[in-house]
Amino acid sequence: MVSLQHLSAPVDQVFATQPNVVAFWESQNLQFGTLYLTAHTVTWINASNAGFVLPYPAIAVHAASGASEQFPDPALFLLVDVAKTDIQVAPTPTADDESDDDEVKTVSIRFVPQDATSISNLYGTMNRCQELNPDPKDELDSTDEEDEDDDDEHQEEAAHPAFQAFNGGGGDGGFGNQWYTAENVDNGVELNEEGLANLARMLGGTSSGNNANGAHQEDEPMDDA
Repeated sequence: MVSLQHLSAPVDQVFATQPNVVAFWESQNLQFGTLYLTAHTVTWINASNAGFVLPYPAIAVHAASGASEQFPDPALFLLVDVAKTDIQVAPTPTADDESDDDEVKTVSIRFVPQDATSISNLYGTMNRCQELNPDPKDELDSTDEEDEDDDDEHQEEAAHPAFQAFNGGGGDGGFGNQWYTAENVDNGVELNEEGLANLARMLGGTSSGNNANGAHQEDEPMDDA
């Protein structure tokens, strides 16, 4: 369960403001709030001025998700590495007392606006903001120096249970520090077939093949983003 922080609405470099947005933190319904997309963060604040802030480097995946049996409402879908945020997450009670509170916690967040037609614009805005926040590792990888340290970091990320669960338990590489969207998830994505199928299901798409864009096919207006 996420602990909401007392926040003030951002005022600098706000690219999009969407009121009446229900936030789902995993299965936790946080009710209505206002979603702010700024140059460097995604912020959601409810009517009591409580909410959370997501810096773009913490967002491993963002996509426009169509309606499905599991999620009946179209949404802006995010997969977030909480370790790269200041958000406090209370551990979920389990029978296993050996859980490590310090390990990386990856969560899915769904923003469901009351005005579903706004999802396309929100998705496009996030794409533009993404370009303003390049991952330093991507810049290093674009050079001729492919050092072993980068490979080790990718292996450590892929070995984490949260990343393995997303990637079907395989060792074909995780999504750790890369940007994947519904537009490019099947274009050079370092996920195995089961991982791609898992992502397609999370986005409300079909499970046939490696196409994670099924959500867009279900809701044509979102293809314009």
